Amino acid sequence: MLKKKITTLLITVALLTSVMPAAFADTTEQPPQMPTQSQGEQPPAKPDGDQSDGEQPPQMPNGEQPQGDMNVSIPFTDVASNAWYYNVVSQAYGKGLISGISDIEFSPESSVTGAQLIMMLYRADDNTVSEQTSGNWYDEAVDWAKEKSIISDNNGWTFDANADLTREQMMVLLYNYLQYKGNDLSASDDLSSYTDSSEISAYAENAVKALVGKGIIEGDGKTLRPLSSLTRAETAVILINAVDSVNPSANQGGMQPPSGNMPGGFGGSDTVTQGTSATTITEGGTYSSTSYSSTGDDENALRVDGATVTLDSVTVDKSAGSSSNTEDGDFYGQNAALLATNGANVTIKNATVNSSAQNGNGIFSYGTGTTVNVSDSTITTTADNSGGIQTTGGGTTNATNLTVNTSGNSAAAIRSDRGGGTVVVDKGTYTSNGYNSPAVYSTADITVSNATLTANNSESLVIEGKNSIKLNNCDVLGNMSSTEGSSSDENVHSVMIYQSMSGDAEVGTSEFDMTGGSLTGNNGDMFYIT
Repeated sequence: MLKKKITTLLITVALLTSVMPAAFADTTEQPPQMPTQSQGEQPPAKPDGDQSDGEQPPQMPNGEQPQGDMNVSIPFTDVASNAWYYNVVSQAYGKGLISGISDIEFSPESSVTGAQLIMMLYRADDNTVSEQTSGNWYDEAVDWAKEKSIISDNNGWTFDANADLTREQMMVLLYNYLQYKGNDLSASDDLSSYTDSSEISAYAENAVKALVGKGIIEGDGKTLRPLSSLTRAETAVILINAVDSVNPSANQGGMQPPSGNMPGGFGGSDTVTQGTSATTITEGGTYSSTSYSSTGDDENALRVDGATVTLDSVTVDKSAGSSSNTEDGDFYGQNAALLATNGANVTIKNATVNSSAQNGNGIFSYGTGTTVNVSDSTITTTADNSGGIQTTGGGTTNATNLTVNTSGNSAAAIRSDRGGGTVVVDKGTYTSNGYNSPAVYSTADITVSNATLTANNSESLVIEGKNSIKLNNCDVLGNMSSTEGSSSDENVHSVMIYQSMSGDAEVGTSEFDMTGGSLTGNNGDMFYIT
């Protein structure tokens, strides 16, 4: 038996990863300077070759962030590999839907016209531009946009194909496009926190509120710049977010869930599949000292759907009910005890959450725009594939002073899966007892401070792909078995940092940072890295 202890650790691990297919990006583009041919410029043939590793900064200008990052090498000499928009341009080019103003120029700072954006949306809707013998290169796309009410009477703004778009005009067109695609745009954000909200034109106000509420537009945190023009680089970011939101599964790190069912109920649906719920809250408010329970298959005991809710001293009990598909439970929250989804904002305090159902995660935060704030609560799960707190699809979980205990296999105390998100934990104890059940499993950005993390029969910490775990003043213990679970006497470790190639995490750099506290491995190697 090998036992190691590290009192202060700061490590950053870069994974040199293998090439991945480039067909996962979802965007399109049209150059601002169109050629003289009547049909307009066509996108280049989809390139073959390696995935590029251009750096992505933590925060892009204006706050806009793309939701996927599957990229390929690009030929544009004016797009530096360390430019904030490199990955965005690479995604679109890899899809075969983006072209430059020439073979080697992208012109990222050039403005975007109405016709160019409509052509992007036209191609994003899987349309192909046909050969035209007369008229404008954009007429076909504009006719389509009018037919689908993407271009419409906008109460004060008349669409001009050749005019540069302002940011608010772009938002109107994106809003109409998302409505045409059937997206739920009911979440409306209060724009009063933005210092320039008074500059938003009346015709654009609903569109801006909806896109901010859906997380497609974020601004820089202080301003939205509604009357400013758009650059081609900015448009690529915003368009990717909008197009990805049409199919929520496309937000999963640029990957699609695997098709078909695999043995053991694996193989998630191509669309978000969350089953039913015994109780669903869709109205905002405070709910106190209430009990919620479920024994049904594929059923949440409690679901908060798109509402801003406070749950105080509630009890949630998922005591029975099987899961028909493990990955629908892992990815989307089907069969979880408590599921927050569709942009919900849920504050939970002094709660007791129990789950004894397979695939019955305790508290599940799903989807971009969804936030769970949970404090001073106890979460206990006993079956397989049942994590304590689970975050996927770009959701957010903030946890303070929790007591989490899991007993099943593949049931991490702090857990994430396809699509990742942001998890911030402060204080509390987080204990897993099953095989293949780390204290923390990360396909997200997870930060834990001042907590005790214990895995009694597993690795202590696992990072998959381009994700992170950051620990501050935490005491961590792992005790992976040499004979049980997926381990063997040659594959035993405490901290595992790897790329599974399953599509559940983007390929890239994993980051593990630990400052203060202790890291103890009771069996095997301290670090296992691929």
